[in-house]
Amino acid sequence: MVDLVYKSSEHDYHLYKTDLVDNNLSEFKYQSRLGHKKYQKVFGSDKGSSTHDYDRYNLFQLTSGSVLFYNLYSQIRFVILDYLKDKTDLNFKWFNAWINYHKVNEVLDWHNHTGSYCHGYISIDPKDTSTDFENYSIKNEPGLIYIGPSNTLHKVTVHTPFTDYRITVAFDVIVKETNKSIYLSYFPLV
Repeated sequence: MVDLVYKSSEHDYHLYKTDLVDNNLSEFKYQSRLGHKKYQKVFGSDKGSSTHDYDRYNLFQLTSGSVLFYNLYSQIRFVILDYLKDKTDLNFKWFNAWINYHKVNEVLDWHNHTGSYCHGYISIDPKDTSTDFENYSIKNEPGLIYIGPSNTLHKVTVHTPFTDYRITVAFDVIVKETNKSIYLSYFPLV
């Protein structure tokens, strides 16, 4: 079940909470590791990163056959459609999703997702971090889903160092036909 827990009209973002992650955290961590290993097998473990190659794959391809990730896909789909429901002229939607699988020195610095309509992420094992935006901050916790405008600058701040991996699933949504780039990772969202 996914619940809307906060809606910012000032900054046009929503926060949702799902118990799917809390109830299956160890399995999500395990299957995220398997998905990341599949990414490394396909793209080469010495090349790029699953974050920087976000436009070359969709996480739900890497996790095909996982009921857990199928359910996560369904919840992300719900969040995207709920966020977009009051926005007009958005009849066509595509989305991509990728895994952020980072050691403490690999967390993301300031960036945005210009080129897509909206951006979001779900915290799987976010460690003691926050996602800091230009004018607000989100304290990350397992099962928290953020969605908001793509052009908003943000970064990850680590509050307590960690030794294993910080895991989130991020996604972008495009809502109109575009020929600006070749998107290999987007699926239709119907």
